[in-house]
Formats: sequence, structure tokens, C-alpha cells
Amino acid sequence: MNNPQTGGGEELPQTMNLLEFSRVVMASENITEQEYIDLMRRVLPLHELPKLNREEVANFAGAACWLYDLSILLSERIEREEHGLANSHLGSPCVPGGHFFVDNILTRAGDEPDFSLLDRLSRGTIQ
Repeated sequence: MNNPQTGGGEELPQTMNLLEFSRVVMASENITEQEYIDLMRRVLPLHELPKLNREEVANFAGAACWLYDLSILLSERIEREEHGLANSHLGSPCVPGGHFFVDNILTRAGDEPDFSLLDRLSRGTIQ
């Protein structure tokens, strides 16, 4: 994938950190889900996630939650600095995020789980 920040001519590094990932996604226009996953693979070995054991999943989830909570705090600070109050919609707090959706037990409303995304990530594709 070409680097959107350089007009498409320069290749991205094989690995990148989350801040670099964020900046590349932000600079990309109309990024597809496959491109998003391909970039995320440069941050994290997604193909290994389905192989994690219970303890590894708990530690991975803890780290991801900590980062997400930190991002909420950062977002709140920015909103308060720019607008004097926390970001909200119809009185409810809004949280950052929103690229591609991963259906899970918290969002599924009782439907049966679809684990096919994990299988596709193991194979290196989301299609």
C-alpha cells in the first residue's frame, strides 16, 4: 500500500506503531476494510489472535481496554478544551472510534455469534 501522506509514491514501513497507524488512516480517503486490516497487520499480528489462550485473551483485552479508555479521556480533554464540555449527543456521552464494526456479545442483541472474522484473519483476508 502506498503512503497517503506522501501522495502515494512512498511505501509504508513493514511495521508501524498505533500512532503511525492512526495518522495513515486519518490521511487516507475512502479506506476499505481490507486496507484497514492490512495496515493493522503492520501494528499487530492479527493472524495470531485466534490462537490465543484464555489468559492471553484476558491480557490482550485488558491492554486494548486500557488504550480505549485512554482514548476516551484524550477525546474528552480535547472536547472540553475546544468546546468547554464533553462530547455528547442528545445528552449521552459520545466516545471516539467508528471505522469498521466488529460484532460481538455486547452489540449482538442475543443473536448467534459469527466467528468467521477470526477465521478470515487467520488466513490473512477479511473477504
